Amino acid sequence: RLGSHRSTRITNEATITILSASATKSFEVVAFVDTLDAASVTEDKDTPFELPLNTFTRNGYSFAGWSSSAEGDNIYSEGQQYFASSTHTLYAIWTPNNNVIVFNSNGGSGSMASQTIKTDATNKLSKCDFVRNGFSFAGWSKSANGSVEYDDQADFTMDATSETVLYAVWTPKTYQLTLDAQNGSGTTAYHTVVFNNDYK
Repeated sequence: RLGSHRSTRITNEATITILSASATKSFEVVAFVDTLDAASVTEDKDTPFELPLNTFTRNGYSFAGWSSSAEGDNIYSEGQQYFASSTHTLYAIWTPNNNVIVFNSNGGSGSMASQTIKTDATNKLSKCDFVRNGFSFAGWSKSANGSVEYDDQADFTMDATSETVLYAVWTPKTYQLTLDAQNGSGTTAYHTVVFNNDYK
């Protein structure tokens, strides 16, 4: 526009452009940032304006509002009236989602309640309450035919997945078979057999 002046300042978060239409009227820029991207808005100094709707996204998190500090102090809502008396940054504040772990008995019996863990949080898994005749519980896997990835009550760090299924991994029990001669001659034989497997 005629009579306007443009200057640019580079920060770690965004490029902030300051516009002044004349010597008597100044404009201030509020930069809106998250960890991945940035945007800015230009408004009259000391003139209230509505904070814009958030267009940022963060996998596994919900937008909680804008804050003048990255730590989340003094959170402002979308559409809230705001005064910009100087050029500064408003940070997107994120709240971790509650994600669910569903436990699958994978051939066992019994029931277990699902477990809720927030995104990026680490909690101990619930104790396994499933049982399976002839088998011992070995741990948990993210696939029905997978090997053990998590022991019983192991620490589990939740990713951004809203629902994770953990399958029980079972190990067949072994038994010792004794062949008794019953007063006959020869050496008593001992054999190890695996549950549900044919003995040869």
